[in-house]
Amino acid sequence: MHEWSLAQAIVESVVEAANNKKAKRVKTLEVEVGSLAMLDKDIILEAIKTLSESTKLEGAEIKIYEEETKFRCKKCGKTWSFNEEKEEIEKRWEDSKIKDEYGTDDLPIHYFPELIFTMTSCPSCKSKDFEIIGSREITIKSVTIEV
Repeated sequence: MHEWSLAQAIVESVVEAANNKKAKRVKTLEVEVGSLAMLDKDIILEAIKTLSESTKLEGAEIKIYEEETKFRCKKCGKTWSFNEEKEEIEKRWEDSKIKDEYGTDDLPIHYFPELIFTMTSCPSCKSKDFEIIGSREITIKSVTIEV
């Protein structure tokens, strides 16, 4: 599960920034996850809490929220969301699922979000010429420290 490695990178970045600011501790951390990243927010939260033990991040209020990734067709202007499309993608690409290190079936876009351009098309005109609107990754949105 790459949620743990992402959580480790977040913890390291936040702790380094807190140390650079000579903070006593981190009070709050907000993390945004784009729905196209297909990351489990609960696993990320658990990982951040576990990895922050004995650091300036330990005990901080941590909020993880999802930003729904949307698409806009460049041909007809239709806008739709990844969450609306996800079930259809899973049905269409059932044979393309891969097994992760735990034996769980997963779509390749979980690991390579850019594959969305080959795995879907506009629900109105079927064009493959669309753009991604919003986040498709994990982002530290805010950190509050106590100095």
